[in-house]
Amino acid sequence: MSKIIVIRVRGINGVKRDARMGMLQLGLNRKHSCAILDSKDAGMLERVKDYVTWGEADEDSMKLIKSKHMRLHPPVKGWKASIKRGGKGGALGKRADLKELLKRMTC
Repeated sequence: MSKIIVIRVRGINGVKRDARMGMLQLGLNRKHSCAILDSKDAGMLERVKDYVTWGEADEDSMKLIKSKHMRLHPPVKGWKASIKRGGKGGALGKRADLKELLKRMTC
């Protein structure tokens, strides 16, 4: 079963109640914290998709996260896109380059 790494990008201001409760259930209490989910729990991402970024976990990514105990730093050289939009124009949502982001957040 594959794993999904979820990183909280946005803060608490203006968060909808459902999303707030979903982030608490995932253990995403602060900005730049992360959680590891099984792919069967991916339905929870629908509730918090406007506040987090996620991607498939590989072995190297899991080692990076375990060394930091799920609390990450802001990315070195900042976010490459807006943290208020998803898709191509923003940092939210599913990403293919999660490993590169994790390297910048664990420095």
